[in-house]
Amino acid sequence: MPFLSVFFEKSPPFLRASLAEAELLAWYGAMQAHLDAEGQEKLTAWLERLPAA
Repeated sequence: MPFLSVFFEKSPPFLRASLAEAELLAWYGAMQAHLDAEGQEKLTAWLERLPAA
């Protein structure tokens, strides 16, 4: 699912413009329930290496 990887790479600057760090993590975390197993794995791995603001 290449689009998901691109979304993860490009979205933080836009979201950080309007969300605090805890809100940002919660926003991404809310996606877990809506992703298939592969997407959930990608999201979890990406959150573990999400660069700090």
